Amino acid sequence: MEKEKLEKITENAIFGGRQHYLRWKTPDTWRILEKAGLKYDTTLSFADHEGFRCGICLPYKPFDVLENRVLDIWELPLTVMDGSLFNYQNLTPEEGFWRIKSIINTVKKYQGVFVLLWHNSSLDDLSYPGWIKVYEKTIEYLGRENVFNAPAKGIIDWWENTVSGHSTD
Repeated sequence: MEKEKLEKITENAIFGGRQHYLRWKTPDTWRILEKAGLKYDTTLSFADHEGFRCGICLPYKPFDVLENRVLDIWELPLTVMDGSLFNYQNLTPEEGFWRIKSIINTVKKYQGVFVLLWHNSSLDDLSYPGWIKVYEKTIEYLGRENVFNAPAKGIIDWWENTVSGHSTD
């Protein structure tokens, strides 16, 4: 109901999302999102550091072991969250960018998907000095390295139509 109300108010379709504070309960969260008609989720990550919590950097459809079925939702594993770098690890902006660059290079090596969570509040240079530059340098680096860049729905559409070899239409 919330999804439908939000779509009506915003006059935009909602295709997916992320759980606030990366809160998660397997497999319940996926089931709820699937039932709501969402196409993807981008929650699964470590809150306290960057990396590959799911063990991969590729979209996948989760398997529900309790119901013995593949769920009809895509998981885009979250790779880097801004707060992991400056809140949990207390990194400097320079150290943070080095970590992001290292993750991007790993994702590129395996032809994966780099999923970045950068909160709009982190773009406030007074509260987070130097971190807006890290965001800008990250976007520039992704472009310079010719890493596929798209919103989450665009990644899923590309994955289904190009990589997976099947369409959702």
